Amino acid sequence: EVAIFMGAAMTATSVGITARVFADLGRLNTDEAKTVIGAAVIDDILGLIILAVVAGLLGSGGEFDLGLLGSITLKAVVFLALVVAMGIRLAPFYFRFLERLKVEGSFVVGSFAFAVALGLLAEWAAGLEPIVGAFAAGLVAGQTGYSHRIRSELRAINHLFIPIFFLSIGARVDVGVLVSGPVLLAGLGISVLAMVGKLAAGAAVLPLPMRSPVVGVGMIPRGEVGLIFAALGTERLAAVVGSEEAGIVVLMVVITTVVAPLVLHRMLLHEAAPREPGPAPLTEYARDRPVAEGPEIDETAQEGA
Repeated sequence: EVAIFMGAAMTATSVGITARVFADLGRLNTDEAKTVIGAAVIDDILGLIILAVVAGLLGSGGEFDLGLLGSITLKAVVFLALVVAMGIRLAPFYFRFLERLKVEGSFVVGSFAFAVALGLLAEWAAGLEPIVGAFAAGLVAGQTGYSHRIRSELRAINHLFIPIFFLSIGARVDVGVLVSGPVLLAGLGISVLAMVGKLAAGAAVLPLPMRSPVVGVGMIPRGEVGLIFAALGTERLAAVVGSEEAGIVVLMVVITTVVAPLVLHRMLLHEAAPREPGPAPLTEYARDRPVAEGPEIDETAQEGA
């Protein structure tokens, strides 16, 4: 059971910091950056499906049941597919309705309620983790044409809830466990495996005209999904996952999130960013012609005046 939990915790990719490194170096529009960001979205979807499967399997006692595995996987896939397919068509009407409301703050409250509603729907209708529904809400909202406004108006809420999220995760971790020898060694070992796995995945782009090591390193960081696994393990799967296992996952998230951006920055630092198109070069005639320092004055007209 612990092996299943650990393997699932290493699946997802947190691309936020990696995207920031690409952006800071002016390489966000490169093939490598686009590949990492696209693969990270797929990773998140697969990670959430695996999260639902692990929660269902371990929550039922940890006994492997092929029928239960298939049932949970099918529910997660069908839920995401239906919500995204229907939401892309219906959500624009909802957000247009919010836009027409003249009540101050209605758009930000409605956007937040949209994510909460789909999270509750995932838990109530499909028996999945609420984060699956919230993720589906984000996918749908991003296709409505209001994504920029949603991000802008929810920024204040982010400043409130993101610290609370990390606070809740930290409160579940026993600091004394983190500094113990066995947990440190296991955390380092799991981190190495997590890095090797993503580097091996990056090797799949070898036939393409891009640098596979850059893609592999960009996929290494884990983040919020890994922390959610740690929280899930200590809260709902306490019979299977203890504080030591949760601490190992937290160490893996921290190590991969710190190491990968440093390595990626060093790999890209000495590479020239794609140059923006500049002004057309001057022709030979234009180069030889003197530049006028001011408006030309008609000397004949000046004498006549």
